[in-house]
Amino acid sequence: MNCPLCKQGIMKPGETTVVLTRNEATVIFKHVPAIFCDDCGDYFLDEQTTQVLHEQAEVAFAAGQEVAISTFAVA
Repeated sequence: MNCPLCKQGIMKPGETTVVLTRNEATVIFKHVPAIFCDDCGDYFLDEQTTQVLHEQAEVAFAAGQEVAISTFAVA
């Protein structure tokens, strides 16, 4: 599959770190599955991964954590 952004690279699976911020709070997820462009380096997350990230981040934000770092895990 060619990269939808640069149209040159080939998309390949891998892992990334995702940082989500709301107001003064930051949640960092490590080892998030993604697909990467081997040319421009941009990455994309699938819909299920995005939903899980947002759900897990919401828990951290609701708990009042200012900074949270966790390894991504599908529930």
